[in-house]
Amino acid sequence: MAVILSAALLLRLFSVAFPHTRIGGKSNAGVRSGQVRRQRMVLLVGPHKSASTSVQSYLVKLGKAGVLSQHNWKWVGNERNKGFAEASRYLLMGDTTTTGERDVDKERSVALSLQQVAQEEWDKGTNLVAAAEFLDYAAFLSNEQATVAMDRMKYWLPEKARGEVEVVVMYRTPRASHMVSSWKQQVGFKKAKTNEPWRLALDDKHPKRNKLGMPPNFSDWLCRGRWTNVMQYNITTIISAQVNPFGVARAYHHYLKANVTMIDMAGVSDGDTPSSVVCDVLQLPCQNGRLDDAAAATATGVAPKTRNKRPNPTDLGMTTDEIEEAEEILRDMDCFYYCRLGNALTVLSGKDDVFVEGKITPWKKCCQQIGKNQFDAKASSKRLIDLGCRANDRFQREKK
Repeated sequence: MAVILSAALLLRLFSVAFPHTRIGGKSNAGVRSGQVRRQRMVLLVGPHKSASTSVQSYLVKLGKAGVLSQHNWKWVGNERNKGFAEASRYLLMGDTTTTGERDVDKERSVALSLQQVAQEEWDKGTNLVAAAEFLDYAAFLSNEQATVAMDRMKYWLPEKARGEVEVVVMYRTPRASHMVSSWKQQVGFKKAKTNEPWRLALDDKHPKRNKLGMPPNFSDWLCRGRWTNVMQYNITTIISAQVNPFGVARAYHHYLKANVTMIDMAGVSDGDTPSSVVCDVLQLPCQNGRLDDAAAATATGVAPKTRNKRPNPTDLGMTTDEIEEAEEILRDMDCFYYCRLGNALTVLSGKDDVFVEGKITPWKKCCQQIGKNQFDAKASSKRLIDLGCRANDRFQREKK
């Protein structure tokens, strides 16, 4: 009876928490003296291939070492760093699935479990930080889908944190390099199947990697979105979410009414993005861009590491000029969403031309120039796919 009552209670709690859900189906020295400490809820939303894994792994280690709790922070997720990743898929996708790959019941259960942890910790006065690169998927959603997804997200948050949530987005340059990294990640998975919307397996037998054949080069991947007999890739989805930081920022500002911070990775000291998050966002006591001696001593052996660096699996199939054209297309997409964010953005470590002294600029050359700020993610995807086809045609001719 106790088990039945517990399950019923969980379902009742979940139906309240998620009203759009079907049941069953730069360096700092901490807060300055005299400042009032306010409780904080921070979401690190990617996008993909912008040091997300490195940041998350560092936070998990700091959590285990007791550094986060020492400074009144709680990592919302399990020790393998996958807890919030599973929850994030449910929060953004709900019960909808196009394949049999998603374990929706598990995702829903994890979301509820972490919601309870977050609420309990919030009630104690603890600051919360959660992260999942899949959260960038919000930038791909339609207006209706995003409204429903962000409603789920809002009701997942602790009640008194809903109006003050902070979202952190990474900005990676060169922009074309970010796109190339997405290609390497997508063709680098050891298993063909997936529970995410970026790709669809064409072979249900899970062949070993050495029997898959050569993956498509970058230009062919962009053009056809296909690894013959292995995988179909959703190129527009990938571009709209994984390499669209300003689009991600706009989605969370517009639909979740979040306070958005963007970290320009090019301006981060020594390229140490994990430390930038800990020092500049969470505001743990730091010196010269690193945790100070006292905190470091608490976290003996814990240091940020760069993860998931992959070599090119094959030739890019693009010339330098073609890569520069891809850069321009992605910059135009940045412009589209940048100009629709206005000043609704806090920038840390600003170095790129779009940033000046850590603050957002008017970027008049982009926003006021006719034809420069009209390419949203869908239009930019078409331009990149066309570029990929032209480049691959040239590459194939030159091979003969």
